[in-house]
Amino acid sequence: MQTGADGSKFIVDESNTNGVVFEGGCRCGAVQYASSAQPSSITLCHCRACQQLSGSAYIPFTGVPKTAFKFTKSSSLQNLKLSDIAERTFCSSCGTPLTMEYKFDENRISVTMGSVDSKTMSCELPTVKTHIYLSEKAPWVVLPEDGTERWGTMETAHLLASNKTD
Repeated sequence: MQTGADGSKFIVDESNTNGVVFEGGCRCGAVQYASSAQPSSITLCHCRACQQLSGSAYIPFTGVPKTAFKFTKSSSLQNLKLSDIAERTFCSSCGTPLTMEYKFDENRISVTMGSVDSKTMSCELPTVKTHIYLSEKAPWVVLPEDGTERWGTMETAHLLASNKTD
């Protein structure tokens, strides 16, 4: 059990890290995961769903191949389907958003950076590359001039339209 900066207690999974590039999980420790692949660059999603689910302006995501990702503890893991486009997971005990999978990209899983334990990274930490869904950006957010890509929706939006079933 470790103590957070705010004085709250949380569990750190200290299991065998053989072949694991990074680990993470929810705030309360009921859901834990491991990845055997390096994370991709970070995408900041400003869509309204991410705002509402995080209680903030956006959710930062990184991606890994689905075959490299596994939940190692999942007693309170819940699925959340807000649309036909993607499915998310979160911890039903503490509310931590954990992952999102797009239906058009069945080989990848996006992981929320807030759930990644950066101390477990055996590679370089990913950096922010892209802001997506800026058309839904919270009006009180001022984006830095950081040289990142900026999309009104997302780079792969054309795949969403071609994936619809009538």
